[in-house]
Amino acid sequence: MPERFSFACYLFEPLFPTAAAAISAVAAALSDHVGSPIEAMVLDFQSHKCVTKALPFGEALLQTHPGPTEIFFAYYTSRPLASGRACISFHGGVTANSITVSLEDMTIAKDIPAILEACFRLREIGSSLARDCVVGAGGELELDSELASPDQALAELLSPLSLAQWIAYRPTLANDYTDFKAVRQSGSTTVLQRVQRTASRTHG
Repeated sequence: MPERFSFACYLFEPLFPTAAAAISAVAAALSDHVGSPIEAMVLDFQSHKCVTKALPFGEALLQTHPGPTEIFFAYYTSRPLASGRACISFHGGVTANSITVSLEDMTIAKDIPAILEACFRLREIGSSLARDCVVGAGGELELDSELASPDQALAELLSPLSLAQWIAYRPTLANDYTDFKAVRQSGSTTVLQRVQRTASRTHG
């Protein structure tokens, strides 16, 4: 069973100056779920070097753009009715940046209005941080930042192997989504929900 619920964003052609700016904007957009800052961490996944500092002083760690082997993390308290912490991670790829918000329990998973609201907020803030933004949500969902276009990001989230249960995207992107249905549209954002597979589709 999944132990955490994640919202994940692909940001193409980013417009923000530092990782801290993007992380702070995402935290503010999800203020219903992300509480007070606790600490910041920078991890080099090649050398395994890790630096952690308490916030707000640790924000200085995030005031640059991560190198190709670095991931930035900011940890927060969770809002009431949720346990554990909230983590916002930032990875700067060559063609896109990825930001993942991980909530350390699955409380939100059954709250469809809350998921829809969060998807719309992230799509809105993501579109202000970059030329285009694609958002996914689901238990244990993580993203690969090395994707060339929003269409590729959407295709990865739509894949039958993807853990995405929800997708928020610009509706002019490809609309071939057999395993998803459109459940809400507002302005320039459409939200899709994965359709539960029947036993006959699952087992042949």
